[in-house]
Amino acid sequence: MANDDLKGRIDDIFQIVPSSYLLHLVISSNSSLGEEAEVKLNSFFSGLGGRDYFGWQLEDLKWLWDTFYTRHLPTVGDQILFKNVMRTLPVKSSDHGSYLFSLPGKELAELYEKYQEKLLQQNIRVSEGNKPANKSIEQTCTGPDSANFFHYNNGVTFLCESTKYDDFANNIILEKAQIVNGGQTIRVLHKAFAENRLKDDATVLVRVISSSGHKEFANNVAVNLNNQTTIDPSFLKSNNPRILQLYHSVFSHGWYLERREDEVKQLSKEEIELLENQLGQSLGDRVIPLKEGAQSYVAVYLGELELAKKNPQKIFQERLDDGVFERIFDDNLTAEKFINSYRIRSAVQDFVDEFGKLKRKRAKMDNWQLEYTKLFGDELVPTHSDLLHQILPQSSLFLCALIYWKHVNLKEMPIDALIEKLESTFEVQIDALKDLIRFNEEKPQQISKMWPTLLKTQTFFESVKEYLKAACQ
Repeated sequence: MANDDLKGRIDDIFQIVPSSYLLHLVISSNSSLGEEAEVKLNSFFSGLGGRDYFGWQLEDLKWLWDTFYTRHLPTVGDQILFKNVMRTLPVKSSDHGSYLFSLPGKELAELYEKYQEKLLQQNIRVSEGNKPANKSIEQTCTGPDSANFFHYNNGVTFLCESTKYDDFANNIILEKAQIVNGGQTIRVLHKAFAENRLKDDATVLVRVISSSGHKEFANNVAVNLNNQTTIDPSFLKSNNPRILQLYHSVFSHGWYLERREDEVKQLSKEEIELLENQLGQSLGDRVIPLKEGAQSYVAVYLGELELAKKNPQKIFQERLDDGVFERIFDDNLTAEKFINSYRIRSAVQDFVDEFGKLKRKRAKMDNWQLEYTKLFGDELVPTHSDLLHQILPQSSLFLCALIYWKHVNLKEMPIDALIEKLESTFEVQIDALKDLIRFNEEKPQQISKMWPTLLKTQTFFESVKEYLKAACQ
């Protein structure tokens, strides 16, 4: 007789485990699997119980992008319900619909109280604190002119996948919603609400836009609503499908990609704890700012020093805007490369920062040469202290690119071994600095500009590479 409890557990397992599986094989566009491979796949799956239970199908990269983006686009999972909305105006334009209406400021403040920054993960701008514009918003919603808040403020824009509107009850339901414009407004309203200073008559203009799941439209809405004032190009790409894919890939390796500047600073204690539980470790130094990470990758793996150092804005601009975004964020950019290049940069920057600390204290030191020697060793300080002050402050990206090229490309050192050495001592960093000083001594005719300018020039970087190549032969 079978154990009834055990039998019940087995039945539960059968309820959970799918009865059939479909394997998706993703290939590049205009490619085929090949007749021989198809025969082998069909033979393999037929041996697993027949095509009714196991199967496969080909997909292209567009399918992968669309599927991944739809699943991982940052949104609020719950439905958001606004009851008895005031002065609703439906607008249909192109293939997308919008609703314009007003809401009490307190209702929006309560919404932020519930979801916090989860409402704003697609908002390109993070909190700007007590800047004049935010002070003005706060003064209006808490002061004697609060009844005019609707007229003085640009309002809040929600982007959602779909909307449902009840004409009789004047209720509107938002599915998978995010605030893509008006983040500063809702944060200020919540701050005033939390301090019990928000006036009851502060009313806010609200616009709800439905994307109907169209990823490019959703991204364009977020960009264009924030592109009317100056903003860093990396912010404008924070919701791009390629950036979102990179975010999740980096996260799976135990790192957090900060898509917007100072995003982590805006997270609540509970949100940080949730992230750390998912990562399995403290955020600490596991955060990679998007712009710095991209600069590191371009300098280290692509060796395009001038692009990384002098023209980083082009990294996030598309080809039509004379940028290189499509070329940089292509299939060759993996999470591993992104993380590795940032770790190299961080280790080099630690070295540069250590020098910076000494430089700032130099005037107060009884024996600054002795303190410098503790960092650089005996060889550099006696005769090259002036060069150290010229080279080091602006050298981190140049040294990153040079170190990777010399040790990985030229000497074929494993990347993991290089990173371990960089993070444990300053030996590799100092060795790269010595290479630059030797170049300065042996090729003085090529030092035609000031060091801060040279260290962001591609031709100079190529000259140093050729020098090292010859020296290592």
